[in-house]
Amino acid sequence: MNAGKVSSSTVLAAVGFAAVGLFSFGLACLALLLRPDVLAGGEVTGVTRSLTHLATLGWIGSLLFAGAYLAGPQLAGSSLWSGRLPLVHFFLHVVGIGLLLAGFILSNGPCITAGAWLVFAGLLALVYNLFRTGSKRSLWTPAHLAFQAAMFWLAMSGAGALYLLRIRAMEVPPIPVEMVIALHAHFALFGFLSQVLLGVSLRVVPELLHDNHASHGGYPMAWFGWACLNGGLLALFSMVLTGSPQLMFAAGLVVAVGVAAFAAAIGRTLWHARSRVGWGMLTHATGVVMLVAITVGALATFPQAGEGMHHWMRTYISLSLLGPFALAVFGAGEHLAPRLIWRLRYAPWQKHAEVPPASRLGRAAAGGPVFFSLVMAWVYLVIGQLWHQPESIRLAAMLLLFGFGWFLTAISPALLCFIFGVTPRDLGGATPLPENPAKP
Repeated sequence: MNAGKVSSSTVLAAVGFAAVGLFSFGLACLALLLRPDVLAGGEVTGVTRSLTHLATLGWIGSLLFAGAYLAGPQLAGSSLWSGRLPLVHFFLHVVGIGLLLAGFILSNGPCITAGAWLVFAGLLALVYNLFRTGSKRSLWTPAHLAFQAAMFWLAMSGAGALYLLRIRAMEVPPIPVEMVIALHAHFALFGFLSQVLLGVSLRVVPELLHDNHASHGGYPMAWFGWACLNGGLLALFSMVLTGSPQLMFAAGLVVAVGVAAFAAAIGRTLWHARSRVGWGMLTHATGVVMLVAITVGALATFPQAGEGMHHWMRTYISLSLLGPFALAVFGAGEHLAPRLIWRLRYAPWQKHAEVPPASRLGRAAAGGPVFFSLVMAWVYLVIGQLWHQPESIRLAAMLLLFGFGWFLTAISPALLCFIFGVTPRDLGGATPLPENPAKP
């Protein structure tokens, strides 16, 4: 069976994206520790924009790209169309982000433009590869179509970023810059990031709970969520052109209903298997619930335009990326990282030696500190953002780093196994023969 098979080059690219994502998260937390004022209501500067893109593209984007290449073939039920394009995408992504961050800090327009085009080219490579992968089979499930729709909004988000660079140079842009920024953020946060998170959760959560059929009962709600989420984003695009805040609020409300419906479908799965929910799944589920709360809060505080829009966008994006997405990614990562490494290192030896279970590659007890650290960090981040308190944001950064450290502790056996490989002692004392097992 080749369905869902992932090549070694794809795994290498996915691991590279994951490493970039985790490094970017740590770097962003250190930046907040040193410069908490960038999120405490101060002036929007190049450092602020650089930190924003480090979190969106470096942290969340990189990890979701890693997940996309690993989960895409599974959701599509077929092997990835090209195993080499992920390596090309990784190179374009890393170089592009480096140029973007340098350009924002140095206020260098050509550097920003070059970086944006490289990142966009990498996005197109991802979108094309996964569209071709998904077209091999017609799987009409909410998870599969949510993933495909997310690729569309990813391309729209990239195109919006390039258009934003262009209209900044115009004296009288056809669309206000603030509105384009709002569209870009919605396409990225809800069209791509949220839809990938929610869609993949529909497929991944039952597998993490060892119940591959639990999510089927929630399909009607998931279909309703998919229709509202994508329909609301399409309506939002046309409403921005009219310039009517009331119509934009209505479109945003439809998006919020879609996110809530997706979350309800995932919640049904968790309730069905509530006796098997551990720290990792609790962390992941809390992130999904938080995402719904942020969506409602963002709609209730949507500003008209002007400087209020900049502060609203900064609060909206930072609370999303460092709250629900951090919880969801780390919560799922506590389960997925050990299983992925087990498949790479131990699965090929199952027929030749006694291998330990995947649970041996994780430390479940470390999940508690991860959960409480991230939740408390988000609370202090809310206080610092809404009441403009830099010290509260600095404390949030310290808690984020603390939670990040515990997350690495939780998956440390898997990381050591991936770096150093397996030994005969790990394989029950058997002497492995490299030529016998199939390649992963």
